[in-house]
Amino acid sequence: MPLGQLPPPTYRGRASVRDALEQWTDEVAAGRGGLVVVEGVAGLGKSRLLAELAAARALVEVTRLSGVADRFDVDRPFGLWRDLLDVRRDGELRAAVDRVETSADAGAGDELRYRIQDLVLDRVDDLLQHGPLVVLADDLQWADAASVLTLAVVARRARADGIGLAVAMRPQPRRPELAHLVAQAVHAGCVHVALEPLSPDDVREIAAEVAGWAGRSDAAGTVRPAEAVAAALSPEDLARIGGNPYLAVVLGGWGRSSVLDRLDVHDGPTLAVLRAAAVLGHSATPEVVADVADVDRASAQEILSRLVVDGILSEPSGRAFHHELVRDVVLDGIDGRARVALERRAVDALVAGGAGPVTVRRHVVASTSADAPTASADAALLRSAAAELRTTSPVEAADLLVVADGLLPADDPTRDAVLRERVEAELRVGRLADAAAGAAVGLARADDGDRDAPDVRRRQVAFHRLAAEALQLDGNRVAALPHLRAALAIESEPTRVRAGLLASLAATQLWTIDVRAAQATAAETIALADELGDAAAGAGGWLVQCRLAALRGDIARSLHCGDRALALAAADPAVLRQAPGVYVGLALLNSDRPDQAIDLLQRGARACEEVGLPAEEAQHQSILALVGWMTGRWDVARTAGAAARTINEDLGSRAGMPTVEASLGWIDFLAGDVDAARAAVAQAHVDLALPGADGGGLPYVLWLEARLAEHDGDPDQGAALLGSVWELAHEVVPAATVWFAADLVRLRLAAGDVAGADAVARLTVT
Repeated sequence: MPLGQLPPPTYRGRASVRDALEQWTDEVAAGRGGLVVVEGVAGLGKSRLLAELAAARALVEVTRLSGVADRFDVDRPFGLWRDLLDVRRDGELRAAVDRVETSADAGAGDELRYRIQDLVLDRVDDLLQHGPLVVLADDLQWADAASVLTLAVVARRARADGIGLAVAMRPQPRRPELAHLVAQAVHAGCVHVALEPLSPDDVREIAAEVAGWAGRSDAAGTVRPAEAVAAALSPEDLARIGGNPYLAVVLGGWGRSSVLDRLDVHDGPTLAVLRAAAVLGHSATPEVVADVADVDRASAQEILSRLVVDGILSEPSGRAFHHELVRDVVLDGIDGRARVALERRAVDALVAGGAGPVTVRRHVVASTSADAPTASADAALLRSAAAELRTTSPVEAADLLVVADGLLPADDPTRDAVLRERVEAELRVGRLADAAAGAAVGLARADDGDRDAPDVRRRQVAFHRLAAEALQLDGNRVAALPHLRAALAIESEPTRVRAGLLASLAATQLWTIDVRAAQATAAETIALADELGDAAAGAGGWLVQCRLAALRGDIARSLHCGDRALALAAADPAVLRQAPGVYVGLALLNSDRPDQAIDLLQRGARACEEVGLPAEEAQHQSILALVGWMTGRWDVARTAGAAARTINEDLGSRAGMPTVEASLGWIDFLAGDVDAARAAVAQAHVDLALPGADGGGLPYVLWLEARLAEHDGDPDQGAALLGSVWELAHEVVPAATVWFAADLVRLRLAAGDVAGADAVARLTVT
C-alpha cells in the first residue's frame, strides 16, 4: 500500500481520556449535549482525538460539523464558521461574511457581525431540528475573534439544546476571547483534556503497526522490525507522534531530517519559490510568489504545479503546504537577513497588486525597524491596518500601534497622534499599565516642547485625560485626581473638553468619597454644560448629583436629578454611555418603588441595545438582577442575570459581574441550593480580582458569604464578615446599612457579642 494511502494507526494509550470521551459521546447521542476542550502542543494528537470523536459509533446517526481554523486567517471574520458551515453553499451567509470582510465602516461592520452571528445560530437551530448536533473545531488558537465569540454562544447553549461541542487548541497563541471560552467551558464542567506524549511502549506498538502496513525494507530488502522503525525516528519525530493522523506520513519520510533531505535535491529557483510561498502564507498567488522569489511568472507557475504533484504543496497557488512541518522547515532554513528581505519584497509585491494594509501588516512588522528608510511609511500602513482591525481584533490593533509608535522618528508630525491612538487602543483591551505608561510618555514629550504653544497644551490635556482613564479603570481613582486637575488647569477656557473633564472629576471625587468636592464639581459641570449645550457632560453632572442625594437619603432630590439626566439622554443617545437608568433605578429602589425601578431599568437596557451599547446594557441588567433579588422578583433577577452574563461573556469581560453573581447566589441560597450559592461566591471573588472590577458588588458577596458561614455552623466567621460589610457601608453608603442590620445583630448575638449587637441596633434606629 502506498504510504500516502495508509489508514491512521490504531488509537492507543490515554485510557482515562478515552473513557471520559466515550461517556461524552453517549451523552451527546442521547441529546444531552456537552463540551470537550482538548489542549496540547503541536503534534501530540489533538486532531486525531477529534477525528476519533467524529468516528465514534455512538455518533453515527448524529449530524456533525467539522472545521479547522487557518493560521493565515486569524483576523478574517468568521473564518472558522466559513469552514464549519461551508458558506459557499449558503448564499445569504456567504454574502454577509463577504460584506463584513470588506466593510471599511466600523459601525456598519459591527452591525453586520451581529447579523452574521444571528445567521450562524439560525443555521445551528435548523440542524438541531433533525436531532442532536456535534460541532468539532480544530486549531482554535488560529480562530478569529468573531468565530470564537460565536462558539462561546454555542457553548452556553450546549447542554440545553443538545449540542456536543469539542474544540482543540495549542496553549499559545491565545487571544482573550479564546481564553474566556476555555474558562467558560471549564466553569460549566466540560471534559478538559490536557494531552501528554504517549509512552515509549505505545510508540513502539504504533511503529510496529505502521511498519507492517508499509512493508518497509532496508537496503538488503528485508522488512525492518518494529524496534528498528522506532529507533530510526528522531526525537523530534517521536514528539510529533502522539496519535497524530499524519503518523504514516511522518514515518514515510516527512520527519524534519527527511524534509531537509528532500529540500536539498531541489534547484535554486524551486527553493526560492518554496521560500516565497512559506513567507506569503494565505496571501500567496502565483504572481506574487514569482515577484517575491524573483523568478519569471511562467516558471513560478510551473514550479508550483510540480510541487503539488510532488506532494509538497496542496494547491498550485502556493497558499497551502501539504504538511505544516514542511512550511516550518522551509522558514527555519531562511536566515534572518534573507527573511527580512523576503518579507520586504512581499510588502512591495502585495502593495503593487492592490493589497490593503490588513493583508500586508504581518510582512511589514517582520521586515521593518526604526532605522529603516521605509519606517514612516510602514508606520502609516500599520496605523491604517489597526484602524480596520479596531472592532474585529482589538488586541492585534493595539499591538500594531505599539509597533507603529516605535518606528516613528522624533520629528515625525504624526508621532503624538499615533501614541494617543496606541494608548486608547490599550485602554480598550484592558492593558491598563501599558496605557498608563504610554500616557506618561506622551506627557514627557509634551513637557519637552513649548508649554505655551496651543498644540502642546492640547497634547498635555489629552494625555492627562488618558492617564486618568487608565488609573480609573485600574481602580486607582485617587491617583487619577491629579491628572484631571492638571488637565483642567490647562484647559481653563469654557470648552466642551473642560466640561467633559469636570464631569469625570466629579464622578471620581464621588468614588473617592470626597462628597463636598463632588457636589461642587458636579454643580460647575452642570452650569458649563448648560451654557455649551453639552448633553453628555450635563448628564454626568446630574448623575453625580443623583447619587449624592441618594447617599444623603434625599430620595426626592435623587429622582429629580436622575430625571434631568434621563431627559438629556432622550435628546442625545450618547448620554446612554453613562447608564443613567442605573442611577435612577437605584434611587427608585431606595424610595420603595420597585415596580418603577424594574420598568426603568428594563427600558434603559432596551435603549442601550437599540443604539449598540452592550457594556451599558449589561450594567442595566446587573442592577436589574440586584433589584429583582432584593424585592423577591426572582424571575426578573434570573432573566436579567442571564442576560448580563451573556453580554459580558460576548464582550470577553467579567469585570462587571460581581453584583450579578452575588444576586443569583443569594437567590440560590434562599431557594436552598447551597452548593450553587458557594459557586457563585467563588466566581464573584474571581471577578472582583479582575482589573477594573465593579467593587460595588463586594458588600453583597460578603453578606452572602456571612450567611453561608452561619449555615456551616460558624457564626463567629459570619459576624466577622458581615461586620466588615457594615463598616464599609456605614462609611460609604450609610443608608445601605439597614439591609445588613438584622443579620448582623442576629450573628453577633449568636457569637456572644451582645454589646456589638446592641451598637448595630442603636445605629440602625438612628
